[in-house]
Amino acid sequence: MKDKYHLSEQLADKLVISENRELFQEICDSIKIEPTTVAITLEETLTNLKRKGVQVQKKQLMELFKALEEKKLSREAIPTVLEEWAKEPHENLAVVLKKAKIETVTSKEIEEFVKVLVKSARPKAAFNIIMGEVMKKYRGKISGSIISEIVRKELG
Repeated sequence: MKDKYHLSEQLADKLVISENRELFQEICDSIKIEPTTVAITLEETLTNLKRKGVQVQKKQLMELFKALEEKKLSREAIPTVLEEWAKEPHENLAVVLKKAKIETVTSKEIEEFVKVLVKSARPKAAFNIIMGEVMKKYRGKISGSIISEIVRKELG
């Protein structure tokens, strides 16, 4: 499992004995998504949510990972989305995302925001300051790596 899915030894060991092993394999074999994200969600995020009394259904997980594959949300939003969805499991994901105030944004929208910040930032501290400001506004709406790439590009 470790080699096939490129998992850390710790995650692979958890999955080997997990009740979620088959679900993990099903998700990874049917949806093009980072296996580590799936493993962490199934083994850590769901465990934390269960401690809060939050129960998640398989069909919700499948839909969530499909949306993640389609970049409709970022992986940072997964716990929030699942917790919100558990309150109203009959709702579709689009409604849950709206209620959780998780909106997708385009790279173009972030580029415009970064351009404004770049104009007002001091050169030496620019990257960290701009990343902080952009993440405050867009955390959970788009991957941090995409934001970092945009900031680096705009800074030249």
